Amino acid sequence: MARVLIVGGYGNAGWRVAEGLLRDSDAELMLAGRNPGRATQLAATLPIDRRGRVSFRRLDATDAQAVAAALDDIDLLIVAAGSTRVCLACARAAISRATDYLDIQFNHAKERVLAELRGQFVAAGVVAVTEGGFHPGVPGAMIRLMASCVPGLARARVSSVIEVDWASLGVLSDSTVSEITDQVADFRMAELADGHWRKSTRRMKVDFGAPFGIRKVVPMDLPELHEVADSLPQLRQVGFYVGGFGPVIDTAVLPLVWMATRIPSERAAAAGGRLLVASLRRFSKPPFGTVLQLDGGLPGGPDRTLMRVGHADAYLLTAEPAVSAAQMILAGPAHPPGLYRQASFVEPVTFFRDIEAAGVNVEIFG
Repeated sequence: MARVLIVGGYGNAGWRVAEGLLRDSDAELMLAGRNPGRATQLAATLPIDRRGRVSFRRLDATDAQAVAAALDDIDLLIVAAGSTRVCLACARAAISRATDYLDIQFNHAKERVLAELRGQFVAAGVVAVTEGGFHPGVPGAMIRLMASCVPGLARARVSSVIEVDWASLGVLSDSTVSEITDQVADFRMAELADGHWRKSTRRMKVDFGAPFGIRKVVPMDLPELHEVADSLPQLRQVGFYVGGFGPVIDTAVLPLVWMATRIPSERAAAAGGRLLVASLRRFSKPPFGTVLQLDGGLPGGPDRTLMRVGHADAYLLTAEPAVSAAQMILAGPAHPPGLYRQASFVEPVTFFRDIEAAGVNVEIFG
């Protein structure tokens, strides 16, 4: 029986990862963080036959030695909350204890830090998967799947709608607010055009169908798409595109938040994060849900919608891809030790079958 430690396992995404692993595997879970009381409350909501497979541990996840001490007999460490500092401490702990690793964080600073540890993962025999969840994590896997289904695919654009009912989420932890602020600060715009990656501010309209209809989107640079495009040289146009939060937040709030992140002060960044969250609660409106849509085509042919993935709950759509990736890590040894992005690590057919079975809407258009 596998044993999994989840840092932040009682957060919005982490708890859904825990629920998915309890549902789909016989793994024993340890939920770790600074608030084990919250984890105990959530565990009480589980079916009785699953409660005995969950334990709790108070843990400062920024302390690599403390994390390493918690990894006795642990097969997989999942980082479901926290900053780059948390990911670095957990990665170092995983290396020291030869424990496999999965995180669902994304920012370029964390990517650089983990890349520096690549050789240590290999030497320690650790399979480390980063950029889990759906954004990043799923767009590259969608392109890999469609490239296998559509021979000669030359263009692949994955666009997204992310409409969260922020007012229903209750109090967000400081780490969650920090993650949101970090993504604003770290936002980069790029796409592959004519076989070359370039910065791009191109805006375009995408029809997502009901209930979201036509939305404006802009390119967001996802490192996983560079990796996927390198592995599929027939692709000449590739990109990931995101919509905004609405006119008030996009034009008035986000510029202020971005400026706050440029001030060398944790207090300023925190204030920017609180402003953004308060604005999201105030101005977000239905329909709520999250959709990823892949449009593409053959050389010389028209583009069409090839695939759509979505769910009403953005946190579930983050968790279930990570659950599938975690099970692939635990099943081993499909990949040798090293550092992987989820989008390149997973076997696409099994991956999308897994998340569809968990309730995610997966549509492939003929």
